[in-house]
Formats: sequence, C-alpha cells, structure tokens
Amino acid sequence: LENGLVEAVAVLISKMPRLRPESAVGNLGECFKSKPDFTKAWEKWRSQITKLDCSPYWIQCDNQQTREGLRNMLQVMLGNTESLCTASCYWIELYVSHFLYIRPFTTGIESMYNLAQKCIQLKPPTGTHRLTGLMIGILAENMEVVLAEISREFGPW
Repeated sequence: LENGLVEAVAVLISKMPRLRPESAVGNLGECFKSKPDFTKAWEKWRSQITKLDCSPYWIQCDNQQTREGLRNMLQVMLGNTESLCTASCYWIELYVSHFLYIRPFTTGIESMYNLAQKCIQLKPPTGTHRLTGLMIGILAENMEVVLAEISREFGPW
C-alpha cells in the first residue's frame, strides 16, 4: 500500500501541467500551448490531487513519516500557503512556488511586487544578496531603484 501511495504521488508530480509549447526530452510535466487547454488540464490535475488527498488509503499506510511526507507534498501541490512556506528555505523559492502552485495563470508583472514583499516577510533573507534589491526594483517598476542598485552593485556605467 505504501509503495502504491508513493507511486501515485510520483505520477501526479510527473503529470503537472505546464503552459508552454513543448518541454525538453526527459522533463516532467505535460505541456499545453493554449491557456484554455492548460486551464482544463490544471483543474483536472488539481482534482486528482484532492481525490488522492481525501483517499481512505492514508489510514492504512503504516509508516507515519512516509504518510506525512506524501500528504505534505500533496498540500504543496495544492498550493497550501503554510505547506509552501514550510517547504521553502528562501523567499525566492516561496515566491516562485506561488506561481507554480497558487497562481499559474499569472501573466505580466501585476501584483508581483506585493507578492515578493509578502514572501520576504515570511522568509526574511539570511544575508544580503546583491541581486535582491535589483529584483525588487524591477518588480516595483521603479527605474530609480534599478539604476541605483546597478550602480551600487556593479559600479558606474
């Protein structure tokens, strides 16, 4: 039973829909060229995850560590913010995971700055990385900050 649950989660991971024309050989996921096809596949994929998460097989899984690890993985794939935060070590990981699991339909730069700020609050940087300020400036669409960060970190033009 335990191996069956591991296999089911592995299959779901390998079938995660991607909104892109095609994927390199060996990459996981199913690719969709159009947003309507992707949306339909995304909803179906999420319903399969929810179905497995609500399955009675979890009660029969004797190994607590395996059971908890697999269920946590399902919660990550379902976009559970608490699970994503726990699974992320850095704010940028949390930031990217939002676009993978919570907001896969995001296009453009709308509200990306606010999300980055939220992720930085949840997972504060352990040190200063020279590209963080530049990235925040870009997301905020603040050219003064971008130019100042470039000059400060990479020297004068």
